[in-house]
Amino acid sequence: MVAAPIIIVSRASRMAQHCLTYLALKPPIDVLAVARACRLPVLELPPGGPGPWVDACLTYHPAADHWAIFYNPACQNARRRRFSIAHELGHYLLHRHLVHEGRPVAHQLHEDEANEFAGALLMPGNEVRVNRLCMAPEDYFEVSSTAWQVRLNRFCRRGY
Repeated sequence: MVAAPIIIVSRASRMAQHCLTYLALKPPIDVLAVARACRLPVLELPPGGPGPWVDACLTYHPAADHWAIFYNPACQNARRRRFSIAHELGHYLLHRHLVHEGRPVAHQLHEDEANEFAGALLMPGNEVRVNRLCMAPEDYFEVSSTAWQVRLNRFCRRGY
């Protein structure tokens, strides 16, 4: 008898799956719909913002207790912008409590979790597993080829 493989699902993947299930979303995922469900505005960075190297950022205004995602309109790649917004949603859903606790958020683990969340949100596990795509996966999920390769590698490494 062969034992079933042990599947470890990260909290970032579980959170993404919860969003997908709760909102009944199918690929390509509408990241703005997820943000709206979180009551999280997604706005263009104002001119003179942090710089061209920033695709998106999550901000908190403590006096108003208000969060928002800002994206860089100079980022012309819509797929990269979608991933960046999903990444910031991951920070919001997984790490905003750290800000309220006065703890640092700029840690590589937090970046990895936000990336994992974005990948799991935009490329849901059940859709990746079912390999019945009639088009290139990047086009089906509306993600970059890099995002697709990272997600696929994680699946292979974890034995999904």
